Amino acid sequence: MSARSSSLNILRNVAEAKGEFVFHDEGPVCPTRLAGHTTSPTVVNWDRDGKADLLIGAEDGYLYFVPSNR
Repeated sequence: MSARSSSLNILRNVAEAKGEFVFHDEGPVCPTRLAGHTTSPTVVNWDRDGKADLLIGAEDGYLYFVPSNR
């Protein structure tokens, strides 16, 4: 069972056995309420620090940027 979110939640893979994965819901990536229900996240190294930042396209037509050092 998953919790509902008004943003985009991070699900961290915490275990794997025989092709089954266990994820821990670490909550929303940012406090911003993302419009609608369709988001398209991708990772980028926007600030060139060697760490993956998160870029989220939402159905409201905006891009949301979440730096790796949030």
